[in-house]
Amino acid sequence: MHPWLLVGLMINFSILVGLLVIKWPPVQLLVPSEKKMKPNSIFDEKKIMYTISALVAILGAVGYQYFVKKVPESINPVISVLGIYVSVLVLGVLLLFFIPPEGGIVNHIRQLNWIQLAIAVSVLFLELGFLSMYRAGWNLNTGNLVTGVFVNIILVVIGLVLLGEKMSLINSIGVILSIIGVALISYKP
Repeated sequence: MHPWLLVGLMINFSILVGLLVIKWPPVQLLVPSEKKMKPNSIFDEKKIMYTISALVAILGAVGYQYFVKKVPESINPVISVLGIYVSVLVLGVLLLFFIPPEGGIVNHIRQLNWIQLAIAVSVLFLELGFLSMYRAGWNLNTGNLVTGVFVNIILVVIGLVLLGEKMSLINSIGVILSIIGVALISYKP
Protein backbone atom coordinates (compact mmCIF):
# COMPACT_ATOMS: atom_id res chain seq x y z
CA MET A 1 0.00 0.00 0.00
CA HIS A 2 1.37 3.41 -0.94
CA PRO A 3 2.20 5.59 2.12
CA TRP A 4 0.02 8.48 0.96
CA LEU A 5 -2.94 6.14 0.54
CA LEU A 6 -2.46 4.99 4.13
CA VAL A 7 -2.27 8.62 5.31
CA GLY A 8 -5.43 9.44 3.37
CA LEU A 9 -7.30 6.51 4.87
CA MET A 10 -6.19 7.50 8.36
CA ILE A 11 -7.28 11.12 7.86
CA ASN A 12 -10.67 10.16 6.39
CA PHE A 13 -11.34 7.69 9.19
CA SER A 14 -10.31 10.27 11.82
CA ILE A 15 -12.62 12.88 10.30
CA LEU A 16 -15.54 10.40 10.31
CA VAL A 17 -14.88 9.58 13.97
CA GLY A 18 -14.67 13.28 14.81
CA LEU A 19 -17.97 13.94 13.05
CA LEU A 20 -19.58 11.06 14.93
CA VAL A 21 -18.27 12.44 18.22
CA ILE A 22 -19.74 15.90 17.57
CA LYS A 23 -22.94 14.32 16.23
CA TRP A 24 -22.79 16.05 12.85
CA PRO A 25 -26.33 15.54 11.42
CA PRO A 26 -25.46 13.92 8.05
CA VAL A 27 -23.19 11.36 9.72
CA GLN A 28 -25.79 10.68 12.39
CA LEU A 29 -28.09 9.41 9.63
CA LEU A 30 -25.83 6.35 9.58
CA VAL A 31 -26.70 5.65 13.22
CA PRO A 32 -30.31 4.77 14.11
CA SER A 33 -32.09 7.31 16.31
CA GLU A 34 -32.29 6.61 20.04
CA LYS A 35 -36.06 6.24 19.74
CA LYS A 36 -35.59 3.27 17.43
CA MET A 37 -32.71 1.74 19.41
CA LYS A 38 -33.23 -1.09 21.81
CA PRO A 39 -31.15 -0.88 25.04
CA ASN A 40 -28.74 -3.64 23.98
CA SER A 41 -28.84 -2.82 20.29
CA ILE A 42 -25.70 -3.15 18.18
CA PHE A 43 -26.23 0.55 17.36
CA ASP A 44 -26.06 1.68 20.99
CA GLU A 45 -23.97 4.89 20.89
CA LYS A 46 -21.73 3.72 23.72
CA LYS A 47 -21.00 0.44 21.91
CA ILE A 48 -20.31 2.29 18.68
CA MET A 49 -17.82 4.64 20.34
CA TYR A 50 -16.29 1.69 22.21
CA THR A 51 -15.58 0.01 18.88
CA ILE A 52 -14.64 3.13 16.93
CA SER A 53 -12.19 4.29 19.61
CA ALA A 54 -10.43 0.92 19.45
CA LEU A 55 -10.33 1.09 15.64
CA VAL A 56 -8.82 4.59 15.81
CA ALA A 57 -6.17 3.35 18.25
CA ILE A 58 -5.38 0.36 16.02
CA LEU A 59 -5.23 2.54 12.91
CA GLY A 60 -2.96 5.01 14.71
CA ALA A 61 -0.68 2.26 16.04
CA VAL A 62 -0.37 0.60 12.62
CA GLY A 63 0.31 3.93 10.91
CA TYR A 64 2.78 4.90 13.62
CA GLN A 65 4.78 1.66 13.34
CA TYR A 66 4.78 1.76 9.54
CA PHE A 67 5.86 5.39 9.25
CA VAL A 68 8.43 5.33 12.06
CA LYS A 69 10.10 2.45 10.23
CA LYS A 70 10.28 4.70 7.13
CA VAL A 71 12.07 7.62 8.87
CA PRO A 72 15.43 8.08 7.09
CA GLU A 73 18.42 7.01 9.17
CA SER A 74 20.20 10.22 8.18
CA ILE A 75 17.87 12.42 10.25
CA ASN A 76 18.67 12.99 13.92
CA PRO A 77 16.08 11.09 15.97
CA VAL A 78 15.35 14.08 18.22
CA ILE A 79 14.79 16.35 15.18
CA SER A 80 12.45 13.71 13.75
CA VAL A 81 10.47 13.58 17.00
CA LEU A 82 10.27 17.39 17.13
CA GLY A 83 8.91 17.41 13.56
CA ILE A 84 6.29 14.86 14.60
CA TYR A 85 5.23 16.96 17.60
CA VAL A 86 4.98 20.17 15.58
CA SER A 87 2.76 18.31 13.13
CA VAL A 88 0.63 16.90 15.97
CA LEU A 89 0.28 20.41 17.42
CA VAL A 90 -0.94 21.82 14.09
CA LEU A 91 -3.34 18.90 13.53
CA GLY A 92 -4.62 19.17 17.10
CA VAL A 93 -5.36 22.88 16.72
CA LEU A 94 -7.21 22.19 13.46
CA LEU A 95 -9.18 19.39 15.12
CA LEU A 96 -10.46 21.85 17.75
CA PHE A 97 -12.59 23.45 15.02
CA PHE A 98 -14.38 20.12 14.52
CA ILE A 99 -14.49 19.00 18.15
CA PRO A 100 -14.71 22.20 20.25
CA PRO A 101 -14.21 21.74 24.00
CA GLU A 102 -17.40 22.09 26.05
CA GLY A 103 -17.20 25.09 28.36
CA GLY A 104 -14.45 26.78 26.33
CA ILE A 105 -10.80 26.09 25.72
CA VAL A 106 -9.58 28.10 28.73
CA ASN A 107 -11.61 25.90 31.08
CA HIS A 108 -9.85 22.84 29.70
CA ILE A 109 -6.38 24.42 29.71
CA ARG A 110 -6.83 25.12 33.42
CA GLN A 111 -7.29 21.38 33.98
CA LEU A 112 -3.85 20.51 32.58
CA ASN A 113 -1.50 19.08 35.22
CA TRP A 114 1.56 16.87 35.69
CA ILE A 115 -0.18 13.98 33.88
CA GLN A 116 0.35 15.68 30.50
CA LEU A 117 4.08 16.00 31.25
CA ALA A 118 4.25 12.33 32.29
CA ILE A 119 2.51 11.32 29.06
CA ALA A 120 4.87 13.55 27.06
CA VAL A 121 7.91 11.85 28.62
CA SER A 122 6.38 8.43 27.94
CA VAL A 123 5.62 9.30 24.31
CA LEU A 124 9.14 10.70 23.86
CA PHE A 125 10.58 7.40 25.13
CA LEU A 126 8.20 5.51 22.85
CA GLU A 127 9.20 7.56 19.81
CA LEU A 128 12.94 7.39 20.42
CA GLY A 129 12.74 3.73 21.45
CA PHE A 130 10.99 2.50 18.31
CA LEU A 131 13.03 4.74 16.05
CA SER A 132 16.22 3.34 17.59
CA MET A 133 14.92 -0.25 17.46
CA TYR A 134 14.21 -0.08 13.74
CA ARG A 135 17.56 1.56 13.08
CA ALA A 136 19.25 -1.20 15.08
CA GLY A 137 17.72 -3.78 12.74
CA TRP A 138 14.41 -4.87 14.28
CA ASN A 139 11.82 -5.96 11.73
CA LEU A 140 8.45 -4.23 11.51
CA ASN A 141 6.69 -7.59 11.85
CA THR A 142 8.36 -8.47 15.18
CA GLY A 143 9.59 -5.31 16.91
CA ASN A 144 6.23 -3.96 18.00
CA LEU A 145 4.88 -7.43 18.74
CA VAL A 146 7.73 -8.32 21.08
CA THR A 147 7.68 -5.00 22.92
CA GLY A 148 3.87 -5.05 22.98
CA VAL A 149 3.75 -8.32 24.90
CA PHE A 150 6.14 -7.01 27.53
CA VAL A 151 4.22 -3.73 27.75
CA ASN A 152 0.96 -5.63 28.22
CA ILE A 153 2.42 -7.88 30.92
CA ILE A 154 3.72 -4.84 32.80
CA LEU A 155 0.32 -3.13 32.41
CA VAL A 156 -1.41 -6.24 33.81
CA VAL A 157 0.78 -6.03 36.92
CA ILE A 158 0.18 -2.26 37.24
CA GLY A 159 -3.56 -2.81 36.82
CA LEU A 160 -3.63 -5.52 39.47
CA VAL A 161 -1.31 -3.89 42.01
CA LEU A 162 -1.89 -0.14 41.63
CA LEU A 163 -5.42 0.09 40.22
CA GLY A 164 -7.06 -2.89 41.92
CA GLU A 165 -8.24 -4.42 38.64
CA LYS A 166 -9.18 -8.10 38.49
CA MET A 167 -7.93 -10.78 36.11
CA SER A 168 -9.72 -14.00 35.25
CA LEU A 169 -8.18 -17.41 34.69
CA ILE A 170 -8.69 -17.07 30.94
CA ASN A 171 -6.82 -13.71 31.03
CA SER A 172 -3.93 -15.39 32.87
CA ILE A 173 -3.80 -18.12 30.23
CA GLY A 174 -3.70 -15.39 27.57
CA VAL A 175 -0.67 -13.78 29.26
CA ILE A 176 1.14 -17.14 29.35
CA LEU A 177 0.32 -17.75 25.66
CA SER A 178 1.64 -14.25 24.84
CA ILE A 179 4.94 -15.01 26.54
CA ILE A 180 5.19 -18.31 24.64
CA GLY A 181 4.36 -16.40 21.43
CA VAL A 182 7.21 -13.93 22.00
CA ALA A 183 9.59 -16.81 22.64
CA LEU A 184 8.52 -18.43 19.35
CA ILE A 185 8.71 -15.17 17.39
CA SER A 186 12.14 -14.33 18.80
CA TYR A 187 13.53 -17.84 18.19
CA LYS A 188 16.18 -17.96 15.49
CA PRO A 189 17.30 -21.47 14.50
